[in-house]
Amino acid sequence: MIETLKESRERYAANEEKMTELVERLEEARARQGQTESDPLSVSRLLEQITELKAEQISLTYQIEGALLRGIFFADRLGDVLSLPYGGPQC
Repeated sequence: MIETLKESRERYAANEEKMTELVERLEEARARQGQTESDPLSVSRLLEQITELKAEQISLTYQIEGALLRGIFFADRLGDVLSLPYGGPQC
């Protein structure tokens, strides 16, 4: 569970970096669009890649949240097994 959470967070961070790069490339392509060249396919490809990354980010967010919830559930069950009082002393 911890490895899955770690991997998901690393992929999320990598996607954030890639998203930033793609958005910059999109802005450059749009700026060139009206000046010297017209390549609507490159803009649409960049938009498609950004959309795919956003969809993956949403999926990763759900995976991260699910792993965190499973951890909370496990901790709660463990507290019940050990008969730990809620809000009691930590040590």
